Amino acid sequence: MAELIEEIDKLPLKDQELVLQQLSDDYVPIQIDDAVFMIPQEVDNLIENLFSQIHRKEIAITKN
Repeated sequence: MAELIEEIDKLPLKDQELVLQQLSDDYVPIQIDDAVFMIPQEVDNLIENLFSQIHRKEIAITKN
């Protein structure tokens, strides 16, 4: 099922395709409990960074 994006509805088809392509380029999939969600790349980077920080702290704790 398609949804109308009113903000680009009046643009020529080529411009609509360009806008939609650029929107999809900035999103990456993330899987949570067998469901896949599209999230902005910046959010994915934040999640990865937080995961790395937690992992490093866990390793430091287990070494003590």
